[in-house]
Amino acid sequence: MSSSVKPRIRYDSGEQKKSHIGERLRDERISLKLTQVDLATALGVSRRSVIDWEKGVATPNAEVLAALADLGCDVLYVLVGIRSIGQPASNDLRLQEPLAPGRDLMHQVRAGLLLQNTTLADWCRKREVNASAVRQAIYGTWAGPKGRAMRTEVLKAAGVRGAE
Repeated sequence: MSSSVKPRIRYDSGEQKKSHIGERLRDERISLKLTQVDLATALGVSRRSVIDWEKGVATPNAEVLAALADLGCDVLYVLVGIRSIGQPASNDLRLQEPLAPGRDLMHQVRAGLLLQNTTLADWCRKREVNASAVRQAIYGTWAGPKGRAMRTEVLKAAGVRGAE
């Protein structure tokens, strides 16, 4: 009978872990080319909150982490320091390979629009188009010719390459 050795797991103290989370959050914010003010505005929090997270004084809650994911932030990296599979490590939203319609494409569109100081909702309002229809086009559930045209238009506006 062979005995297996269990790997030891070293847990960081809370203070040290917060500091690392803050540093990685800052890395992700910078890779998305967002200022602290831009990130705070996009998340609906104060700039002070973003500063506190990045300094390790506080940590973002689950709701904020979900919103960060919607912006294209690699939340797994922020939390544990491991890059998600398929998550670009470059600072450029223009990916080498186009994304298929779906959640990843939605993240890239939202991040691209944020870099232009707008949101998907604002973009839809300015063009007087239904935001729900735009989301369906990006996710690929509205796949007809009009849906593909809508997806192409929003991808162009966000500066993101996407599946045609």
